[in-house]
Amino acid sequence: MSKWNAEWFTVPGAAVFDSSAQVASVSRAEDHLDLFVVGYDNHVWTQNWSAGAGWHPDWGPVPGAAVFDQQPVAAVSRDKDHLDLFLIGNDNHIWSTFWSAGGGWSRDWFPVPGQAVFDQKQRPAGVSRRGDHLDLFVVGYDNHVWSTYWHHRALHFRLRYFVEKESTDDFLQGASDEVYMSALGVDSSLVGARPDGTYGAHIAQGQEIGDVSEDGMRDPWRDSPHVLMEFALDRPGHWPRSYTTTLLVIEHDNGDLKGEFGSLYDAFGKAIRTSVVAAATAAGASLTGPVIAAAIGDLAGSAFDALNNKVRSGLTDESFTPIPITIVVDDPEHFARHPQVGRQLTQRVEQFGGVYEVLYEWHVS
Repeated sequence: MSKWNAEWFTVPGAAVFDSSAQVASVSRAEDHLDLFVVGYDNHVWTQNWSAGAGWHPDWGPVPGAAVFDQQPVAAVSRDKDHLDLFLIGNDNHIWSTFWSAGGGWSRDWFPVPGQAVFDQKQRPAGVSRRGDHLDLFVVGYDNHVWSTYWHHRALHFRLRYFVEKESTDDFLQGASDEVYMSALGVDSSLVGARPDGTYGAHIAQGQEIGDVSEDGMRDPWRDSPHVLMEFALDRPGHWPRSYTTTLLVIEHDNGDLKGEFGSLYDAFGKAIRTSVVAAATAAGASLTGPVIAAAIGDLAGSAFDALNNKVRSGLTDESFTPIPITIVVDDPEHFARHPQVGRQLTQRVEQFGGVYEVLYEWHVS
């Protein structure tokens, strides 16, 4: 029979808070809890519990320069990999920040769009109907309930077809080898300064697909393109931005496919991160999407060739030199008129005596 714990206990940690501060709690999975509260330093602090590790040893501040004055925090989980926080700021607008499993916490808080202002004593209520949608509610100065909503917009890199053109290589002549593909992704808005002043970058990792040279795999893409990489378009930050999908291709015979893709992710992911972090550090306040795009572009060719030769020496299968494909967007409205969005494009590849084409598109959803 279920029952309450016999007694209350102190949540671990040396941090202390004002007795008038209100704690927000949220569960993003059955084995995880997160707590949030505004601290004496006027920053939002957090603590978490997981079934495997128990409570974290201490509280820690949520990243960001924004400060608040004991306003109650609202926490929402859209799915196990996302958290969103909301509270009414000192300017009486609702402010937000977010956490994702892939990118961690946003670098700073940002105001939710809109001119409406609210009493700082009000706690917004947030709810997620599904992973790509949030609704907010709060009582206004007119004593009516006010609402706004967020709907996820994403840029997809989608595969439309894979075409063998000509080759002296066996696999393009119909041999039994299989061609598998994956990708690494870079969103320039996720490259920037950390709280300690150093720069960091998030490199997204795709899922392996194959055999892309088989009709059963590639034919359905004509009517239902395959999403190889997704980039969120609703992140706060500066424009213009660049989005790069770097294609990874393996001619698979009898090697450990998962392990070999892991080698590619590690080697080329590290090379890309090192390059874009160096570019971001040099650019400083002048950092823009084209700067990141250029840093990745500089790796294409000789740098990637040399690294691929080194990686291939440890593989049973054949790995192709990675192929970066980039789109640069001036502002959120630019997607609607961008010449590369919403149309089929072709990436021609010539390697190991073979010539083939990857048909793809950039698609906004």
